[in-house]
Amino acid sequence: MDIAGIDNSPLAARTYRERSLKTILEMSVTRINPRLGKFGTLSMPGNNFGLFGNLKRVHWLLRKFKEIT
Repeated sequence: MDIAGIDNSPLAARTYRERSLKTILEMSVTRINPRLGKFGTLSMPGNNFGLFGNLKRVHWLLRKFKEIT
C-alpha cells in the first residue's frame, strides 16, 4: 500500500522517516491541491479539526480534500 505523510512539522517528518515512510511532504495541510495526485483515504488522527480555526476554514479545507480523494 502506498502511503504519504503530510505535516508541516520537521519533527513529525523525521518521525515518519524513522518509521520507514517513503513519501513525506513537509508542508501545511492548507497547501494540499490536485497536483499531489489522488488519494483513496485521508486520515487526521487526534484533534486536528480543531486546528482549522473556524467553520469557514473547515468548509474550505474539506472542499480541498474532496478534490484529491
